[in-house]
Amino acid sequence: MRDRPIDAPEPLQGRSKSGKFTNGNKVGTNGRPPGKTISGRLREAVSEHFDEIVTALLTQARSGDVQAATLLLSRTCPAMRSISVPTPFPLNEGDLVDKAKGILEETSKGSMAIEDGAKLISSLAGVAKLKEIDELERRIENLEIQTKGAST
Repeated sequence: MRDRPIDAPEPLQGRSKSGKFTNGNKVGTNGRPPGKTISGRLREAVSEHFDEIVTALLTQARSGDVQAATLLLSRTCPAMRSISVPTPFPLNEGDLVDKAKGILEETSKGSMAIEDGAKLISSLAGVAKLKEIDELERRIENLEIQTKGAST
């Protein structure tokens, strides 16, 4: 007599009803051995013939094969990234809001890149957060001093 329906799957060995491994299960404790994955076996096969593969790719690239040239260049030369040129500008006197307004003004005039303006305003927000933390620490210290003075 069966204790489960006919269409129910076989229970997994070493697992609970929910499918989790049971305590003391020794199945797969070390994981997959190194080099046994498909990518590991492919790396091993390529490494044995690496020089020949690179030579063949170079030959193909020199003869005009754009895909071979693209593959070689993508693996050897980093992608070009934009470089920001420093833009000096006068930072307004006053509080952080005045400084942010000055940055927005310079950005709107076109004398500063929008990305640079956004980064500077983000930096000002970080400074504001640090000032807020310093102020809170100072207030807490004052409250602690007041409570100690009141309790003595």
